[in-house]
Amino acid sequence: MDLGGELWGEHVYAAHDGVVERVQENGHDQRGGQYVRVAHFGGMVFTQYFHLAAVPRGIRRGARVVAGQVIGLVGDTGIESERRHLHFTLSIRPSKEFSEVYWDPTPFMTRWPLRLPPQGTVAGFAPRP
Repeated sequence: MDLGGELWGEHVYAAHDGVVERVQENGHDQRGGQYVRVAHFGGMVFTQYFHLAAVPRGIRRGARVVAGQVIGLVGDTGIESERRHLHFTLSIRPSKEFSEVYWDPTPFMTRWPLRLPPQGTVAGFAPRP
């Protein structure tokens, strides 16, 4: 699912608590560009965040992240002609014996609460008083 793109550098937040499984920081020539992959629920569920402009220093393999933590910035790495955006994926692998299966995240995203940080975001969004 492609999201955003109105503002280069907008914060990208972890969708759920998890552990960083993979970080590709030098991905300008690859299809996905710079990206972060987070494992959730003991490695049965994964979220991936592609085309990032940057990844914070603390986001590295094995790092714990919490829902709402900044894990990158919206960018345009790894794409040639498309606009900047975040390509977000959700996948499931119930055990090592099964192949990883990608699911449409839309039905789940409608249930996720949008939590904005108290100081707002780089786009100027702020929580309501």
